[in-house]
Amino acid sequence: MNDVFEVYVSWSNLYGHLSYQQRIRALERENRELRPDVSILEKASAFVALELK
Repeated sequence: MNDVFEVYVSWSNLYGHLSYQQRIRALERENRELRPDVSILEKASAFVALELK
């Protein structure tokens, strides 16, 4: 629970001064930036799962 609170506090500090629309745009940008990372992690986990069989 403490980790969740820390994430919320740091998110509030980063985005607290922005309007709702600005927050949405910032989060959408962050999602676009993280998608390639997620794709790499998915492929890596699939590879490891196949290797462990």
